Amino acid sequence: MDLGRIGCCFMLSGFVSCSDSVATDGFIYPTNQISVKVTQTPLFRAKKEVYTWLKEGTKTIDVRKGNPRQGDIAIFQSGAHYLQFPIIKKETGKLYQVIRADNYRQVIPSAENLEDALNYLRNIYNDCGGSFTAYYLTPPQNS
Repeated sequence: MDLGRIGCCFMLSGFVSCSDSVATDGFIYPTNQISVKVTQTPLFRAKKEVYTWLKEGTKTIDVRKGNPRQGDIAIFQSGAHYLQFPIIKKETGKLYQVIRADNYRQVIPSAENLEDALNYLRNIYNDCGGSFTAYYLTPPQNS
């Protein structure tokens, strides 16, 4: 079903609402008769280098400061470019708990060792206290 919209739409509590009416299949229905559920998807900004690692599949874990964001698909933006990855799992803890000797190359592919990976993120996040979340991503399928 192709939905067109008439009037102004906005998101409120996970639902899209339109101020006037929604057109579908050539008929116009008042918005009080149609609700469209919108799922929450984390949008992360990525530096060009990080975006390239994600696109190439060498980076499969993304670490962000703070508690986990809701959603099971992560969208990464670098300039006008976007990538989308399913999130396999999320881990939360101190920086040294989510980046370890067994996974640091999946977080920072250019790191020579664990300390390099930790320093890379310390340069991004001046304050490395508090919690961090590691998002484990499904690698892209190369065609």
